[in-house]
Amino acid sequence: MSRLERYHTRGRKDGLCYNVVHQVLNAANYGIPQKRERLFFVAIRADLGIEWSFPLPTHCADTLLWEQFRTGEYWERHGIKAMRPSPALRARLETVTQYLLPPPRKAWRTVRDVISDLPQPSESRTSQEPGNVCSH
Repeated sequence: MSRLERYHTRGRKDGLCYNVVHQVLNAANYGIPQKRERLFFVAIRADLGIEWSFPLPTHCADTLLWEQFRTGEYWERHGIKAMRPSPALRARLETVTQYLLPPPRKAWRTVRDVISDLPQPSESRTSQEPGNVCSH
């Protein structure tokens, strides 16, 4: 980052020049069922006159907490008993559960959300040799 800033601020225009923007994005804020922060760089040739902005998040943790601990719809959707929040989560929940309306973005997706429609594994086994996954 410091090398890019030095290059950008030294004022010389030798050859192609790029406008570089960067931002740390959390995959969970875009519907991916995992909290994973990544640094994204976008470089666009300056002579193209193109402006870039990163997309706004579509999902948020507060909505997931709202569905879990305010309305309970998360647990109902999955047909499981509601879990109790951890002590570390309780302070955050005090804020979220005081909202009159749910947060404006979709809930973070959990692994449970993503795999909930997979069929149950079969317990029957065929007379295949161990390690043989082909059926004849």
